[in-house]
Amino acid sequence: MGEKTSKERVRLGVFGAGSIAEQALNEISVLEGVEVVVLVNRPSPRRDELGSRFGVTLVVDSMADVPQHACDAVYIATPNFLHASLAQAACRNGWHVLLEKPFAMNYSEAVAVSRVVRESGREVVLAMNQRFTPEAFSMREKIAQGEVGKVYRLRAWCHRRSGIPTLGSWFGCRRLSGGGVLCDLGVHFLDVALWILNDFEVKSVAASISAEYGPRGEGGGSWGASSQSDLPFDVEDFASLQVRMQSGVVAQFEFSWAAPPRVEPEAELEVWGQSGVLRWSESGQESRRPSAEKGPVSRFEEFRNVIRDGISPSVSLEQALTVQAFLDAAYLSAAQQREVRIDEVRRDSVG
Repeated sequence: MGEKTSKERVRLGVFGAGSIAEQALNEISVLEGVEVVVLVNRPSPRRDELGSRFGVTLVVDSMADVPQHACDAVYIATPNFLHASLAQAACRNGWHVLLEKPFAMNYSEAVAVSRVVRESGREVVLAMNQRFTPEAFSMREKIAQGEVGKVYRLRAWCHRRSGIPTLGSWFGCRRLSGGGVLCDLGVHFLDVALWILNDFEVKSVAASISAEYGPRGEGGGSWGASSQSDLPFDVEDFASLQVRMQSGVVAQFEFSWAAPPRVEPEAELEVWGQSGVLRWSESGQESRRPSAEKGPVSRFEEFRNVIRDGISPSVSLEQALTVQAFLDAAYLSAAQQREVRIDEVRRDSVG
């Protein structure tokens, strides 16, 4: 459980000035009890414009420029290779952390962060926004109530026709991102699927990945503001996973950043039980928010409550580590063309 603070207003620092950070600043600006007081990013006109637009009082180049007492918590929305180091440094500064996905570049980095979290007594919470959709709440509740009986199969997929984030940016460069569509779109679906099932006991994964469009300079979208546009594309833009759970549930996942012209952009999640089927589709979802009675309606609202009221975050550190191990196992499976047990990733990290 988080350490309760007596402050009514949570002072937040935001690390990053890209599209994800801008979207977050818009969400936070209408949330009561939270004020963005620091914006950290390397110097750029975009950073300065965001700071001015959202009335941020301290706009600086690096964490070293932020006084320790200036904020209570930070939201990290930087390129993935910075996630682990910034999260550790923030905890050591006494700040709670809301961290964009993925947790880290790999499971070993995530374990290192978790050690610092436990030593510092701070919270590091992964910003898994799909958990706060009304559809996810509803499916989790119906499964828990036994509405579909014993669950034995889950399928989820997310396809974009031209969805590669800004070709030439860090998103498509493995040394900066750690991976492509799997750790961008895919991680959300892996996480929310396990959360809906209330089952994080993953046994093994068999994965195939490929890069069909990015290396040819095709499939690019407008998402992903970046000051760089000449980096090589060396990550996957397609991923397919077959997953075994310890419970016996079998799950299939498929993700693509880009697809042929006749493929309509779509995202779906389907759960089969012995008594029925639950299905959510992006095109068919209702435009509504979860009821306040069912909990926070966004990751930022929950994070505020973790800090201000001392509640436990819905994304536990153990769950976040499991999802990172899941990603690592998938990439290892694809590289070695074999089924990989999650325990292999955990064992190798300790060894």
